[in-house]
Amino acid sequence: MTPPTLYQFSYSHVAEAVRWSLDHKAIPWNRTNMLPGPHMAKLVAMTGQRRIPVLEHSGERVAGCPAILSYIDATWSERPLRANTSEVSKRIRWFYDLLARPLRDAWFPLILEDTSFCAAAFSIGRSPTERAAYRTMFPVIRRAINMAWGLSPTRARDAQAEVLDALTTIERELPEPGLFLVGDTLSAADILLSALISPLIQPGWSPFRLQDRLPEPARMLQNRVAERPILVWVRSLYASHRGHSMAENSEIEGSGVL
Repeated sequence: MTPPTLYQFSYSHVAEAVRWSLDHKAIPWNRTNMLPGPHMAKLVAMTGQRRIPVLEHSGERVAGCPAILSYIDATWSERPLRANTSEVSKRIRWFYDLLARPLRDAWFPLILEDTSFCAAAFSIGRSPTERAAYRTMFPVIRRAINMAWGLSPTRARDAQAEVLDALTTIERELPEPGLFLVGDTLSAADILLSALISPLIQPGWSPFRLQDRLPEPARMLQNRVAERPILVWVRSLYASHRGHSMAENSEIEGSGVL
């Protein structure tokens, strides 16, 4: 079977859920890292729509994280993640609606002003020439990202409050560290929730290592929530179940991030 290709942002909590699901099933896969900002024209030309990530496999292109998680579990039966069962699919949609956009809108204003960090993190897998050009253009790209996503100081404050409220809501139903959200095995709900929250913990396993370069405003938010039960639970899940990537990792070498 031809390996699937994931069109993604390298620095993306949403794409991380897809990467983890593919890796859990030990599926060899390819990645194409798109550059936030310049990605839009290519994505629309390729798929006719604006949702990212996109999984391409056997002539099909599936867009958007929840749909991709469903496709992965329906297509590869190994190590099932129960993404299409009623309880797991309901939680996938709930977590996605609660956290995907609010976390994006709260997090990215904390990092976007740091050109060096963002240019390095967003351009992993590109050539040295492309990375240099992207960094040079990043002040313009930053404005385009802010406009496209509707980011502003007001939106950032509102989004951060939404994220904190969402964490409180989820914590009311959270199992103990080491246990799972649905049943007694890892599910797509566990993976999605952990991936969505991953920017708040900067897990030790990652396709790239960014902990030491994280801008101070983002680090302050991490410190603010570090001891919350949900962050303890997510760190435990990453430590026990994230594993290694089945993707081609040569892109990481010389990326300017390691």
